[in-house]
Amino acid sequence: MKLFYISLLLSALFLSGCIGEDMDACIESETNNLTLKFCYTDGDGWDIFSDKINKVDVFVFNQTGSFICAESVDKTSLSIFAGTQMNLSPGTYRIICWANSFDNTKFNISDDNITFTDAFIHNSLWEDVDALFVNGDPLYYGQPIQDELSSSQEFTVIIPDKGEATATIPFCPAHITIEVFVTGLEDLSIGGELLAPTIELAEIFTHYNFDMQTLEATIPYRDISTFHSIDEQQIAASCFYTPLFDEDTSIEIIIKKTSDQTTVTAFSLADFMIENNIKIDPTGETVIPILIEYKQASVEIKLPTWGKNPIKPEM
Repeated sequence: MKLFYISLLLSALFLSGCIGEDMDACIESETNNLTLKFCYTDGDGWDIFSDKINKVDVFVFNQTGSFICAESVDKTSLSIFAGTQMNLSPGTYRIICWANSFDNTKFNISDDNITFTDAFIHNSLWEDVDALFVNGDPLYYGQPIQDELSSSQEFTVIIPDKGEATATIPFCPAHITIEVFVTGLEDLSIGGELLAPTIELAEIFTHYNFDMQTLEATIPYRDISTFHSIDEQQIAASCFYTPLFDEDTSIEIIIKKTSDQTTVTAFSLADFMIENNIKIDPTGETVIPILIEYKQASVEIKLPTWGKNPIKPEM
């Protein structure tokens, strides 16, 4: 019978989804006292949360910055309610949310003694310099705006001694989309089949801290592109999701032959953006499409003419 009660207790702790140094601050009960409402709107004010976001990771820190607990809300739960409910002890908390952290993203929050200052999010392959396929996730970042005004500082939530608290968490993009299209490059396999090129993006930031500031470490993103029928042509394409960067970025776009990994073309992304008057959108999502067209004796690097990405990237 004792073993039964111990097993039941461990199951309850596991299902609560709470990890951290202060377990009493984040314990599931029949009555939750904090409701978080998620939202993400486009430039016209339309709610596009369900179109863009498929998972949300919630991280709770106390007033001194110590990590308290975390909760992951999946797509099924978000389709029922775009938010979550939690039970926290009375007090002041800072809550940070990251959305769409999938296979390409990891958090360093596994240590009970982690603090807000030490917390970061990073590319899952940032230490694997030889990895061939490297990409990021289409990340979004959110902090709470309280529905009911209080004397708390910005981005914090106060749980009262009695009653409930509600906070809205608006998300903003924490990624830039780079779409690379290649046509006309001759590269054949031993069997004579046309090979799609390997596309590499050099000098991509690997880390964010929990203030959504990028850190200095960088890695290359790589992908063997795939052929798609676009404008009645067979065009090789890859879609990358990078952390945010400035318009004077040091990112370089590199096209390689897949057969022997020799570099065919390399150019500065910053120069391409200047030449094509591409600006980083400070309030919305930035998409940078690039068409690299190989001809008999030349290569042309330009914006594609078909507008929005004609292929749907997997997420």
